[in-house]
Amino acid sequence: DLGIPGGVLPVRKDLCHRLRITPSPGLSPLEIQLLEEDAFKVGRTKELHGRRVTQTVDIGLLKSWIHICENEHGEKCETTWWRNPGEVLPKSIRIIDVARMAIIPAPRSCRYVALSYLWGGTGEAYRTTKANLRQRSREGGLDMSMLPPTIRDTIQVVRQLGERYLWIDALCIVQDDHKDKKKQIGAMERVYGFAMLTIFAAGGTSVHDPLPGVRAGTRDPKQHIVKVQGLHLAVPLVVPKEAVMISAWYTRGRIC
Repeated sequence: DLGIPGGVLPVRKDLCHRLRITPSPGLSPLEIQLLEEDAFKVGRTKELHGRRVTQTVDIGLLKSWIHICENEHGEKCETTWWRNPGEVLPKSIRIIDVARMAIIPAPRSCRYVALSYLWGGTGEAYRTTKANLRQRSREGGLDMSMLPPTIRDTIQVVRQLGERYLWIDALCIVQDDHKDKKKQIGAMERVYGFAMLTIFAAGGTSVHDPLPGVRAGTRDPKQHIVKVQGLHLAVPLVVPKEAVMISAWYTRGRIC
């Protein structure tokens, strides 16, 4: 007995193991979800149950999601393009080597992460230009201290995931070279399409905002959790798809 008042219709949503409670007409429905830590108590596995959201990102959880995607989702996720990226990526494509901190031509065997984000402002010093491309092509030539928070945090996440290569338009495209921009922009669909994953920086309004949860103090989730008859129940946070659709990243025109 969850104490649901009479006249209220509970609807079970099996896909995510949620219970939707529809109150009187005119009032918004409420969803509750059993936390994964107690799933075993009702004879279920942890998958698709709620979880406690911490202030910092759980990199181990991200790695497990990637593993599941690549090994259990079938043909849609089990692509092998990255084994021979020269077959699909133009030779002109550059990539960031986050181990050497250098911008280099994309290696033939190049499994990489891409970043999609909001720029914010023009003509800023962190971008790659004709003047700094040669320096940035050398090991250590890409100065982390010169990069804005979104990009710094993305590099940190890529390293923590155990990946080496990262594509970011402002760094991998020479911004004051019209021919280079035209060629690279023409290949952008393939660049994003062939990335092993894309990080969407939908939590900020510009490249100067951090990725929430990468560094301490950048995320403070408000999660309502109660214990009922020995089970921890939570009101789910905003569904990721819905959060993205109301973000500045989604609603503004200039995104990459």
